[in-house]
Amino acid sequence: MSEERFTAPEQKKTEEKPVEAQKEQEKARAEHKPEAEVVKGAGRTAEKKKVGEKEEEEKPVLERVYTFNLREAYKKPYYKRANYAVRLLRKLVVRHLKSEDVKIDPALAEFVRASGQPKPRVKVKAAKFEGGTVKVQLA
Repeated sequence: MSEERFTAPEQKKTEEKPVEAQKEQEKARAEHKPEAEVVKGAGRTAEKKKVGEKEEEEKPVLERVYTFNLREAYKKPYYKRANYAVRLLRKLVVRHLKSEDVKIDPALAEFVRASGQPKPRVKVKAAKFEGGTVKVQLA
């Protein structure tokens, strides 16, 4: 029996760059501000804007404060209540502001869903814009 020892193939060693060259590269990266396009909205027909341009804020046509009763959500099983309460909130906003396009603020949805038990009443600020979009926030 001849004993042959296995030797691992030699690994490629990475080229070590001097510290000064690395610092210069980091400075160049920090100074470089790309003119990348950011997609506003979603889908193929989304408008594109350049980085650095500010989005013009639309002024609401109608702005109201509502107190919605979400106690109806307690008819659902425990594990379905929070999600049902958010759907119920959307349904109530559609009914009162007569618009199907409703955007609920994530902070409001989180408040309603907190600990799995929805709050019985929620006070919200609803703003309706020209396009028919309604944005709902916690009041």
